[in-house]
Amino acid sequence: MIFEFTGSNMIDNGLLFFYASWSSNCNIQLDALKKIEKDNPDLQILKINTTKYRISKDKYQIHKIPTFIIINDNKIISRMDGYKDRISLSNWVKKYRS
Repeated sequence: MIFEFTGSNMIDNGLLFFYASWSSNCNIQLDALKKIEKDNPDLQILKINTTKYRISKDKYQIHKIPTFIIINDNKIISRMDGYKDRISLSNWVKKYRS
């Protein structure tokens, strides 16, 4: 399921998607996220707007958008920075998902 970060609904396990609403690459990645959501119905996906929530951007050292981070028990398992095609992103999720 895809959720929008509201400032207090951080997840402990799942996929974090750091984006900016003004970025065309981030908006294109939403289609890939919907496919990942469909293929992994039990995966929590949290979209975090880096323009609106700078604290989260700083905490996770986000220097490029979009950035994807897989977390497990609140620990970073893997990250991907920058635009990725849907297949690469799907394969990465499958590889690092616990």
